[in-house]
Amino acid sequence: MHSNSCRICESKLEVEHICKVCEEPTRLFCHTCGIEAEKITHPACLVIDLNRLVVESLRQK
Repeated sequence: MHSNSCRICESKLEVEHICKVCEEPTRLFCHTCGIEAEKITHPACLVIDLNRLVVESLRQK
């Protein structure tokens, strides 16, 4: 689970990237420190995205 504040300076973290599948944050960034604070993986979303890529590549053949 991710926190809403930076571990170094305790500033509020901002969403830098959003998951294409579930639209939840995948990367949080601290603008005060300039550090990428957390990467959040969504294993189920990765599988769904991979399946979409496979299906699209098969359609193009």
